[in-house]
This record gives sequence, C-alpha cells and structure tokens, in this order.
Amino acid sequence: DKRSEAAGRLIERWNSPDRFELKKIMKLIADERLDPITLSRKKKGDVQTDDVQEQRLKVTAMLNFYEEMAISVKDRSANEDKVFDFFSNILEDAYSRLFQYIETERRIDASAAYFSEMEWLAKRWRQRK
Repeated sequence: DKRSEAAGRLIERWNSPDRFELKKIMKLIADERLDPITLSRKKKGDVQTDDVQEQRLKVTAMLNFYEEMAISVKDRSANEDKVFDFFSNILEDAYSRLFQYIETERRIDASAAYFSEMEWLAKRWRQRK
C-alpha cells in the first residue's frame, strides 16, 4: 500500500550513500566525540568558524529529515509501524542527544516550533516501547 511504500522511501533515503556525511556527524555525537552544544549559537547573528557552520548544517539536515519523518507519521502518509521498526532507536537516540541543542536554538530564535514534530514522535515512541 502507499503508506508502506512511503515508509520504504524514508528507509531508502536513510540508507542512501549521499547520507553518509550526515550520518557521520551523528555518529560523532553518539560516540560522544562531538558535543552538539558546542555547535549552538550564543545569540542571533553569532559568528562561527566555517567548520562549526558546516557541522551545524549537517546536524540541521538530519533534524530536518527526522522532522519530515515525523510529519509523515503524524499525517498518516507513511506506515508508522514500519517507520517505528526501522527508526525508533535512531530517533530516540538523536532526540536525547540533540535536545539541548534544539532547546538552545528555540530560545535564541524565540521559536518553540523548531523540530516540534520530531519531538512529538520521539515522545510518542518512547511511550510505545
């Protein structure tokens, strides 16, 4: 069915070679070799090194993927069970490790909506386990 196919496309995108660099930064964070809070801005317009900006872009790209995945589950365009089976541990780990980073970005930009769908899904799945 279409919902199962949509879930399959999310998994295919995750496993795509073009995701390697994005997943690599998440691996650094998971292995505690990179603290995501060091990538946070201190205030709007904060000047950061090119390396930090590049790392921030990669983290944001991953967060955007998780957000898209959550929206697909929430609006029922992707099969939640299939997405859960593949991504639940990945999402829970990413959310717990990036929570402070997300909160800092929300505070600086006064936008509680940043990655709110990802947060919703992480909390939903935490209760499901």
